[in-house]
Amino acid sequence: MTPEVRLVVRPHGELTSGTVKAVRLRLLGALAKGPDVLEVDLRRVTYLSADGCGALHAAVVVARSVDTRLVITHAQPRARAILGQAGLSPALQDDADHECSPESSA
Repeated sequence: MTPEVRLVVRPHGELTSGTVKAVRLRLLGALAKGPDVLEVDLRRVTYLSADGCGALHAAVVVARSVDTRLVITHAQPRARAILGQAGLSPALQDDADHECSPESSA
């Protein structure tokens, strides 16, 4: 059995219209590498706008199309609420159930 390939993307700061293009490119670049799981660690995200949510939603859609499981971890309570309202609750992973990810990032 082949070990699971997991990539981690760790955006930081504000995910807004001004930063969403760069984040979207990082997410798509990571997905292009063909991981089994793409983890988006939001621990260092200080603000999540509707545009940021849109980038995450687009990444989930692309991930599904290439058979990659995308999980969102370490979202702050306000970001979790916004992601839930955007229909991204299935991608949210409980931090209590989440093992610490390796320090590698995409």
